[in-house]
Amino acid sequence: MPTTIALRVLGSYIMDGEMKPEKDNGFDVKFKNGTGYRIGAGLKLEIASLNLEYQNLKYDKTNIKSLGNFGTNSVSDTNHDNNTWIASASFPIGL
Repeated sequence: MPTTIALRVLGSYIMDGEMKPEKDNGFDVKFKNGTGYRIGAGLKLEIASLNLEYQNLKYDKTNIKSLGNFGTNSVSDTNHDNNTWIASASFPIGL
């Protein structure tokens, strides 16, 4: 049986997204209107894949629910840039 090895190139554009980090010390925030891109490459070995991706997102709106002990529930034009590396592995599982 021949060995299968393949290189894949991945790319996508994100038109709208949200990010809600966990509440920490009373700081509760939600970032909205995220746009950006994701690029990456993957190596397929037989049935398993190993992938590495880079993501660059910019959020244009921020919904601040609370700051410490103060509940604000306000919307701000504060920007947030999210630059992330993502490493993943995948393989099929038959049930």
